[in-house]
Amino acid sequence: MKEAKTRLDDSSESVNSSRGTAILVATIIVVASIAAVVVIPRGLKIAASSVRVAVIDSGISDDENLGMAIVAQRSFINESYGYSISDTSTEDSNPDGIQHGTLVTKILLENSPNLAIINAKVVTSRNIATISGIIAAIQWAVAETECDVINLSLGSSMTSSEALSETIQWAFHRGVVIVAAAGNSGRGGIAGTSIESPALYSEVISVAAVDSDKKLFDFSGRGPLSDRTLKPDLCAVGTYTNGGGTVFGTSFATPVVSAAAADIIRYCKINELRWTPGMVKASLMQGAQDLDYEVWEVGAGLVDSEFSLRFIESVSKVDNLPMIAYVTPNLNPFEFERWYVNTSILLSISIFCSEYAEFNIEYSGSASDYISGPTRLFVNQSRTFEIELFVNSSIKILNLQGVVYFTAEDYRNIWSQFRFDANIPRAWVAFDFSHTSWSIDSIYGQFRQFYEALSRLNISVEAIHDRQDIVTINLQRFDAILKFDPCSWKFTNIGNTIILNESLSITREEIAVYQEYWELGGNMMVLGLSSKYLDISSANLFLSRFGFLLNNDSIPAVTTFVSGIPSTIEVTDISSHEIMEGIISFDYNGCSLHAFEDSEILARTDVVFENSSGVFTESRSLLGYRSNGTFGKILVSGSNFFLDNFGMSGYYQSNQNLQLGYQSVYWLLGIA
Repeated sequence: MKEAKTRLDDSSESVNSSRGTAILVATIIVVASIAAVVVIPRGLKIAASSVRVAVIDSGISDDENLGMAIVAQRSFINESYGYSISDTSTEDSNPDGIQHGTLVTKILLENSPNLAIINAKVVTSRNIATISGIIAAIQWAVAETECDVINLSLGSSMTSSEALSETIQWAFHRGVVIVAAAGNSGRGGIAGTSIESPALYSEVISVAAVDSDKKLFDFSGRGPLSDRTLKPDLCAVGTYTNGGGTVFGTSFATPVVSAAAADIIRYCKINELRWTPGMVKASLMQGAQDLDYEVWEVGAGLVDSEFSLRFIESVSKVDNLPMIAYVTPNLNPFEFERWYVNTSILLSISIFCSEYAEFNIEYSGSASDYISGPTRLFVNQSRTFEIELFVNSSIKILNLQGVVYFTAEDYRNIWSQFRFDANIPRAWVAFDFSHTSWSIDSIYGQFRQFYEALSRLNISVEAIHDRQDIVTINLQRFDAILKFDPCSWKFTNIGNTIILNESLSITREEIAVYQEYWELGGNMMVLGLSSKYLDISSANLFLSRFGFLLNNDSIPAVTTFVSGIPSTIEVTDISSHEIMEGIISFDYNGCSLHAFEDSEILARTDVVFENSSGVFTESRSLLGYRSNGTFGKILVSGSNFFLDNFGMSGYYQSNQNLQLGYQSVYWLLGIA
């Protein structure tokens, strides 16, 4: 059995790279059994206007009389929730030498005095929590202690958990505000999408971290999510000095926002106003201070509870409920995006509002003729939906502008704006993620740098995520298709065991579509990984149609991590070809290839292995192509590392990964 590596978000903890390896490390365990024993200590009297905040964390030590604020507490560190140990103590477990839950509570009380604190201990001294333990703590805090706010200064880079998502939704619709740390895997944006779970859920207020000068910390998790949904939602100061020591992290920004949410709830209680989680989130985002960063970095801006309270005072009230709505993103495109004519762009828009409402949607401006989407939308406090932008034109169109207006009875109008040029690209390329289960596989995730690099060359890049788009008429829109991580493993929970029992296999019908695209002159690049991450057998059913197979090996044999960055080998055995012109080396981590007779090899490495007969050295193929002039071109590698964000940015060994990426695409497209 493996414990779920849901870790506290403080910067003292090194963070693994957010590629497949992180998925292996951050395991999810779901255990159904839930006990419900509540401890109400000290007989403390709490005023009717007091706000109950559940701190789901490492426990709370009675430091500086914090215990006087605690009205309920319980430890969920128990083998029944998937832990390897049981710990009934509610004192801080002091993970990695930091009294994490205690510090979070101090920040809460310093920013919003007189809170009633609920102490739910889920994090061990090894800085580990199980998903089932967190779920049980949320259910207990909501159903048994009637909390108003839940503070989750923890997170996992694991893909989302359906059980946790359902629990978050349940708590939200029970009237609880949920605030969570965006995570500390941002790496200055190089990591791409780095918002952790549970902060990635739409019902949660996701919090980024800035310093006291309002400068965004490099470690702070960034968005957007893989479907372009905007995260984080807000930011706050993420540093705290206590007893001569200073800590940093989105963990310590999160209670600042939780305290602001508590202030709004207290204001509503004192003034006999109703409140909902949707209203609290919308008011905090409306009241946030603009910062000199993009929304996918800091959300709506720096939390400002005073301005949010003034905003609440100014809006209409219906049955004593302040009517507030907020839409995000409010400006498009993002700085790193470039939009082109005849390219389909799906845009996720999120609305948060006070209660169930019907919004009428109007599209205006010079860009409105190219935007398609709903004209009416029903929102129950939180909803994300898509609109499509498609500029159908044979010429470039500059300075397009548009506004999507949202109107609803009793609400002030809200809107999302568009200002962009639609240029004619040199070529149309698809990044195909339709057979990978990892949320980091996207043009906003671990291949954002490559997307940006091609965009700078005026090459249109469109993402394919939906398998329904694998039809010939759609694929023929593209001059080349880059297929990433085909047949990746899905990590499934069976009881307390994590197994790899399912992959996103490519069906025979889909294989036939890809083959038809290629035979009609379409060009392809396929990028794999080792069997640790891919179902090699299923991937080979696909690749064998194009003259290649992936071998069931790992190169390098062992992957190590330094500061969260995985190791690679630097490939230097390179054949002469226009793709490899000027290339001395590139980075590799994956599996080797087998090429059929009519395929050619561009790069190799020597592998040393041992068997009963002795020690041997064998040359193995890493990069190959096929181009016979009859069909399209195809380029195959058993690794995608040289094209990921770290490879593009020089974080591995070679400084020529970007050049290899350019020349690979140039060759596919026939660009001299």
